[in-house]
Amino acid sequence: MKPETIESYFYDQIQGHPLDGDVKAYLVMTLTRWAVSEPDTSKSLSIEFMEAHHEGGWRFRDVGDKALYLSSVRSLDRRRAVSLRFYEDLGVSSYSKFAEYTNSRSFLELAHCFQEAALLISDIFAAPSIQTLVARAQAGSGAHEDQLARMGVLILKRDS
Repeated sequence: MKPETIESYFYDQIQGHPLDGDVKAYLVMTLTRWAVSEPDTSKSLSIEFMEAHHEGGWRFRDVGDKALYLSSVRSLDRRRAVSLRFYEDLGVSSYSKFAEYTNSRSFLELAHCFQEAALLISDIFAAPSIQTLVARAQAGSGAHEDQLARMGVLILKRDS
């Protein structure tokens, strides 16, 4: 069996969702980049957004990416200093400004479905492993057994 690449893993995770094809491709690329190196979030995102307004251009994409990261991957961190809505608003604004700057329909679509994209990414990073789901199903959890069945994994039961 051929080893799975990071790109193919994220591609498989995202493909079944009804997002625009270009948006899904961008999310796969972005998730792959984050798997190698998390974005630098040491600087206040609101300051970076103001700097992007001053400098314009590609900085808006970077701010949008960081907002997407903070509202999806980091949304699992319960120690957030600001609300999730703050990151969502900055992400939508940043991707909209970047779409305007580059005349990109894809980034305009990403701005429109920002919250949906963040939830999808959050689900990918929060999803338990198949081994965890199997253990829970074997312990008697019908919901986990159903989830595994949707993934094509069937739990065989022994007669006692």
